[in-house]
Amino acid sequence: MYIQPISITHSLYHLCFTSSLLQYSIYTRILHTNILRMRILLIFTQCLVDLTLYT
Repeated sequence: MYIQPISITHSLYHLCFTSSLLQYSIYTRILHTNILRMRILLIFTQCLVDLTLYT
């Protein structure tokens, strides 16, 4: 029973991580601005916070 919640949170983390990483790579290629990088970083940290709250 323990395996399922862990795998769900792991998949959510993976999804969140890949999406934020993808956004980061796209935005840095298009616009090399520190503001956008900070914004993506904030989105990524928010994802981590959300995951820690749900677990």
